[in-house]
Amino acid sequence: MAKFSVSEKVKVVDVTSGHHGQVGTVTVIAPKQVGTFYWLKFGSAASGGRFGEDQLQAAT
Repeated sequence: MAKFSVSEKVKVVDVTSGHHGQVGTVTVIAPKQVGTFYWLKFGSAASGGRFGEDQLQAAT
């Protein structure tokens, strides 16, 4: 079961990511062998990225 849902705002907490500290919106959830991948969209731009559950936390 996915930790986050589509349209949920999440923050990138992975310090090695170029998106560290940014808040994005989950647009796609995809299963993987261990855990789940999330595709995030940042702002109104088309740019985004793929992240694992351990790289994200719910935005407050």
